[in-house]
Amino acid sequence: IGCPGSGKSTWVNEHGLPSVSRDRVRSQLGYCKPGEKYLGTKEEEEMVTKECDRQRTELIEKGLDFAIDDTNVRKFRREELIRKLRDSGYHVIGVWMKTKLCICLERREGEIPEGAIVSMWNSSREVDPSEFDELIEV
Repeated sequence: IGCPGSGKSTWVNEHGLPSVSRDRVRSQLGYCKPGEKYLGTKEEEEMVTKECDRQRTELIEKGLDFAIDDTNVRKFRREELIRKLRDSGYHVIGVWMKTKLCICLERREGEIPEGAIVSMWNSSREVDPSEFDELIEV
């Protein structure tokens, strides 16, 4: 959980978990180059959501542990996903990136509008540990 530039992808990569990443799916679908930060049209983002759902379902069906590499800053957006994971027997661990706003802005300068990052950063402050079976704060 964290806004762009907070270090989510870096954390996932350092822990060697298979992951489902909206950024990676965007490049897999040809909407952008690998590693490029891109927010698509409404239709493109709907396709990204469908593909992320498909990839998560595949990992769940295989019974694999995995990470969801996404901002997940709003509780109401996390709730359905957490419910689905618990219904599938998963122990749900939230990883909350508590990176300072100035660092996030610096890391994404010129890639994502400052106002969008500020809004997501403010929303990411609303994490309730009771949502998860375990919460890691980074």
